[in-house]
Amino acid sequence: MPRTTDEQRERREIDILRVAGQMIQEHGYNQLNMDELAERVGISKPTLYQHFRTKEDMVAQAVIHATEAMEQFILSLQEGTPLQRLEKIMRYVVSTHFDPNNTPAALMHGQTQEVLQHHVAVHAVRERSAGLLYGLVQEGKIHGEIRADLLPQVVIGGLFSMIGILEFYGRNVPTPQRDVMVEQVVDLFLRGVRA
Repeated sequence: MPRTTDEQRERREIDILRVAGQMIQEHGYNQLNMDELAERVGISKPTLYQHFRTKEDMVAQAVIHATEAMEQFILSLQEGTPLQRLEKIMRYVVSTHFDPNNTPAALMHGQTQEVLQHHVAVHAVRERSAGLLYGLVQEGKIHGEIRADLLPQVVIGGLFSMIGILEFYGRNVPTPQRDVMVEQVVDLFLRGVRA
């Protein structure tokens, strides 16, 4: 039997996560059935379990992947003021959330977040990315761009809470209306944190 290359394995995992995301959106995390997932991907259940031992592991890997991609985006931002970079980060997260081809975002819904609350690897990567955002907020405060009275946790929490508004209210609206919502939410966030 031919061996699966790393590239083939990675493509298969992306397919698994994509289909799992679709199934979670259709039926919810608790109704995700690994037998049906394997069938829809076109693999055997043992092959599925070679990639992900449990549903929790599968969702954790998706969250880790999405968070690491966000970290890379944050680290790539070399130009602009701290507040401009925070705006770019917010727009990046929003764009990935509404991208139908972005599997990790499709897996990061309320039920899945509850499951991952105490997952060590997910917690570690989230703490690392929070540290990057914390540093950016502190830099904005030093430069007088971000209100000095706001705790960094409030600014960061506000950023993701505003994205949550879009997730809740913008998921099933036509794109033009959602685009207006995005602009209004970004503006609201910036007005709230600007010094």
